[in-house]
Amino acid sequence: MQRSVDDLQREYEAIADVPLKVHFVGNMEADNLAAVVPALVAQDFPSKPISYRFEYDTTALHPDRAPLHVYVTKGLRPEWYSINDRAGFVDRNPHPTIAAAIKRKANRLAQYRATVGDDVRLLIIANRFLNSGKLLLEDAASFDFHGFSEVYFFSYPEAVIVLNRAS
Repeated sequence: MQRSVDDLQREYEAIADVPLKVHFVGNMEADNLAAVVPALVAQDFPSKPISYRFEYDTTALHPDRAPLHVYVTKGLRPEWYSINDRAGFVDRNPHPTIAAAIKRKANRLAQYRATVGDDVRLLIIANRFLNSGKLLLEDAASFDFHGFSEVYFFSYPEAVIVLNRAS
């Protein structure tokens, strides 16, 4: 989803190089997203003062389905993201996700060893500000390290946990 938002940001900034804070909430379907840049261009943000605010939604465009709401503020630096990706439940059983991350990174272990030597340690970061990072490791589970010397789990911004090796 962030790639789609980044694409919209690049498209808008190619037309009007104005730093905007743009937050998306709701239905992120392609045709809703396609309407955003023309709506922003129509607002003529270059002529507006810093802190100028604008709200856009796709209700009129697609009255028969859930809308996309776009909250825009002219700012000093650009900040574009989907609120949908920053709110949600916390996974209290992240073991399968962590195990999959270790296994996926282990596919490049030979390359890592060739670069840094035999003592290769893995840091897995879960950014709790994003939906994909809302993981809470509550117990001291053991994991297959797949050849890594140590594995750490950082639930940003909370704490780093040294994971236990499965015997």
